[in-house]
Amino acid sequence: MNYEVVRLNSEAIGISEFPDFKKLSFGRLDDLVGQRNDIGHGAIIQAPGEKHFLELRQFTEDLISGYCDTFAAWMKWTFESPAFDSDFNGPVWLH
Repeated sequence: MNYEVVRLNSEAIGISEFPDFKKLSFGRLDDLVGQRNDIGHGAIIQAPGEKHFLELRQFTEDLISGYCDTFAAWMKWTFESPAFDSDFNGPVWLH
């Protein structure tokens, strides 16, 4: 999914204002998704050079790791934190 989908989904579930989420770098996500779409739709493309490939791979690994760590922290904060509002109004940092 591209960044716009990530943004919309993050707002829908309430993680978009979580400080760790705001620190994630999505800078090359649209480029990566665009390349995947080109391949999936049979476009005639040129393979990325080694440097570009290694940069995309590192970006992908870092984003997946950061995204998972951020969601785990957000879930712990949201559902285990004493700051959680018992009337299910969400975590205090959202208010």
